[in-house]
Amino acid sequence: MPMKSGGFKFIPAILALAVLVLLPIGTRKLMGVRNFSDDNKADNAAASDPVFREVAWRELAPENWNPDTVLKQVRQGTPSLDDNDPRTRERMQLMNMLWANAPTNARMDEVSVRLSGYVVPLEKNEVGITEFLLVPYFGACIHTPPPPANQIVRIVARPAVRDLRTMDPVRVSGVLRVERNNSELGHSGYAMVAARVEPYTP
Repeated sequence: MPMKSGGFKFIPAILALAVLVLLPIGTRKLMGVRNFSDDNKADNAAASDPVFREVAWRELAPENWNPDTVLKQVRQGTPSLDDNDPRTRERMQLMNMLWANAPTNARMDEVSVRLSGYVVPLEKNEVGITEFLLVPYFGACIHTPPPPANQIVRIVARPAVRDLRTMDPVRVSGVLRVERNNSELGHSGYAMVAARVEPYTP
């Protein structure tokens, strides 16, 4: 994620994910933020399809991987840095490298899943969106730094999905694959050819 001169603060940027992922669930609800990292339980009739297993975002990361540990490694010894500090770019580069190489969960490879999250469009045609990133919290890759690679799924939709906009909440069903892809908006650790893309309706 490129840095913007003036007003960009290193600590708020690297803590953006931690705030959303690590805040207590009740606190996030008071903030009006739907974070699919909290849980991912089936909560409507469409989720009853037995072909696809409802999964939580936390299942996409190995059990022994802790994002807070990574953040502590990045910010150790530097409680506050501003734009003009030469260490800022070094710390951001380190964080981006660690996030891009976040380990995936091999047990999730080739599993038929249903996963809920937010849309970050990558490609579209005259009909609609053909590829997008699925992310667990609102604003990821757009208003905040991207999540780690093990919390981003690249979705291929054939045919294109109509009436889909940036940050729309959706439920996607398909076969999940461990596959790394890079884009300007984030590094994804998983890919899926969507069998179904539905609006998320709690």
